[in-house]
Amino acid sequence: MIKQTTYNSLYQSLHHLSFDFLEEIKPFENDRIFSETEIDVVDEIEKLSEEINGLDINTIPFDKWDYIVIFSTAMLEITQDFLISDHHNKQSISHKDSDFSKWLNSIHDGKDPVTGKRLEKDQLNRKIHDFLTKNHKGSPLDYQGYKFGGGSHRGRTFSHDLLFILLAIYSISTGKFIDGYYDDGKFIKVISDVNQNGTPYQSMGLGEATLEYFLHMIADFFSAKSLPIPGFSVLTHFPNRDIRKFANELYQDGLNMRNLAMQGVPVATAEIILWIYTSLRHRDSSYSKEMIKHKKEQMLLISHGIATAVNIGKVIITKRPTSLNLVMIIRTVHLVYKVLKKEIELNARTHKIMTLTTLKSQFESMETLLLLEKSMYYTKEIGRLIEWNRKEFDSKNKERVSNLEAEFESITDMMNEFKKLNNEGKVQ
Repeated sequence: MIKQTTYNSLYQSLHHLSFDFLEEIKPFENDRIFSETEIDVVDEIEKLSEEINGLDINTIPFDKWDYIVIFSTAMLEITQDFLISDHHNKQSISHKDSDFSKWLNSIHDGKDPVTGKRLEKDQLNRKIHDFLTKNHKGSPLDYQGYKFGGGSHRGRTFSHDLLFILLAIYSISTGKFIDGYYDDGKFIKVISDVNQNGTPYQSMGLGEATLEYFLHMIADFFSAKSLPIPGFSVLTHFPNRDIRKFANELYQDGLNMRNLAMQGVPVATAEIILWIYTSLRHRDSSYSKEMIKHKKEQMLLISHGIATAVNIGKVIITKRPTSLNLVMIIRTVHLVYKVLKKEIELNARTHKIMTLTTLKSQFESMETLLLLEKSMYYTKEIGRLIEWNRKEFDSKNKERVSNLEAEFESITDMMNEFKKLNNEGKVQ
């Protein structure tokens, strides 16, 4: 009870204390290069922290399962390159004598791959053939005149090059074959509205010509020689004869769109396998999508790199340049670019984090110095006020003591006067 009473008394005494004298302290001001109103140090530190936390420089480490999947995928890719993509390999489905190649070719010519007779109308390849080749034979794209005849005519014309789509559509629409060839170093233009037999080509509207062009290209894609790769006609029309000859030899040896599509099968298989693997492996992990994507591209680069090395070695040994898997090489080069770009980006992020961390430390040091400077200032000001109040108290106290002494002297004089009067009264 006594303790509680003491506590209440102390609280009441403190509660009535006045700190109004602190208002006499002027706000902290100092001559700095910058003003605190211009730069909010705390806000700058928070912004730097957010930016640093937003920069991800982590990568997903590889383990034994990753390497097992990579090399297994690479072996599958190499096997498919031999058995699916290599049109020179007799065991490959891309070889001209394989059942698959013959079936594809039957879509173009409409003939049974075994008997050579016309396909039955209810057969799937015959139905596709009839749909694609309704106006095929009368097309100016298949002009068979001088310098343009034979099974390799597609490789020697602009119209079968997908880059020259507008020329081909214009040719079908106007019913004119438009091309040219070199003779004794001189380019000869060829514009003919009749075929090699003198039969006139039919013209048609632009919309119908566009549809016919795409049907024609799809049908030719399935043929044994297929379509030349985009831009190939630039080489077959090159002023230099050796380049034209080399380009024609490449086309005759199998460098075409159909074989190029088959080259993409092992590449696509590897892409799908590693995409599924990385997606399932890190499905419930804390890794970001960016990190998972980077790891997938690294794994693909290793897999495609191994398969590409084997493919190049095969080409060197067999001396067949058209067995070179262009799709695989292009994809590998693209992955090299993407992985290197990502590594450079990660290094740049690391450097940026180091720079931002240094800057953040400087701001934190600045904040500490500012707080220290303010603390020193206010401590000094409070000390000054205390000293002033002490002197003020001493002065007033001295005056009070002096007044008290004067009053005591006055009282003493009065008491002496009373004593004197009292003594005089007793004498009388």
